[in-house]
Formats: sequence, C-alpha cells, structure tokens
Amino acid sequence: MAPLGRASWDNAIFTQLLQSYAAGEPPVVNIKGHGFNLLGDHFHPLLAVLAPVYWLFPSALTLMIIQDGLLGISVGVVTWCAVRALRPAPAAAIGVAYGLSFGLQGALAVQFHEISLAVPLLLSP
Repeated sequence: MAPLGRASWDNAIFTQLLQSYAAGEPPVVNIKGHGFNLLGDHFHPLLAVLAPVYWLFPSALTLMIIQDGLLGISVGVVTWCAVRALRPAPAAAIGVAYGLSFGLQGALAVQFHEISLAVPLLLSP
C-alpha cells in the first residue's frame, strides 16, 4: 500500500500500455481485464510519445525515471524563475517548497501517472 493509504496499479497499467504502443499495437492492458483497451477507460494518447523510450528501455523502471525527470525539470524551472525575481536564498526556498509540495509528492506516491507529462507543460510561458 502506498503512503496515506493509497494503493496504485498505475505503474503496471502504464507499463502494459507502453509495451503495446512500442509494439505498434492499440493500448491493451490485460491487468485491467483480458483484452481491455485503455482508450475506452481514459483518453491519454499523449503517452504514445513515450513509446520510443520504452522501446529502447523496456522496463517499468523506465516510466519511473521518466516521471522523476519530468517532475525534476519542473522543479528546476520554478527555481530558475524564482532566482530571476528574488535573491538566491528565498528562490531556493521556493524551489524546495515546490519540490516537496503535496501535489508533486502525491504524484510520486501513486507510481507513474500521466500527470507527469502535464507538469512541465503547465510551467511553459
């Protein structure tokens, strides 16, 4: 069970999804039921952009590394913006507070989730 009592199968679900996309097939996720097409459950074809990375590194760990990288980029962007507006110490505090925020920590607690693709996009100008 994940922290705060949240169980998650997301990493297994998205690993099977990317396995299908990397093979050039529809996103069938058997963990949710035999032949279950995930497009009927959630609409997240944006995850197809991760298929080439998964094709090169076919592992559930790949998803976790991608998510960590994307969330880390967002922390870097927030900190960089704060440095441009404030002195270094307060800017660093803002970066740390953002990185430890409930939203980002919650995203990490449920293993991989497609929200990790949205976080850097929300920070773009």
